[in-house]
Amino acid sequence: FDLSNDIGERINLHDKQSETVKRLTNLLEKYIVDGRSTKGEPQKNDVKVDWKRATQTKDAGKAKDKTKK
Repeated sequence: FDLSNDIGERINLHDKQSETVKRLTNLLEKYIVDGRSTKGEPQKNDVKVDWKRATQTKDAGKAKDKTKK
């Protein structure tokens, strides 16, 4: 999302920014494997991390309009 022009997160730029998505996905996977995002020795995660499953849920990625009642 481009928050400076799309504060409501209505326009998903995933397809237009596929290289950025790939780079950030790889970085996220590295953080999970390493157990950290900072420099240092890898650490064990306290809990099982299954981010791919979490992003495939029915409502994942859908912006919630908090102005609607």
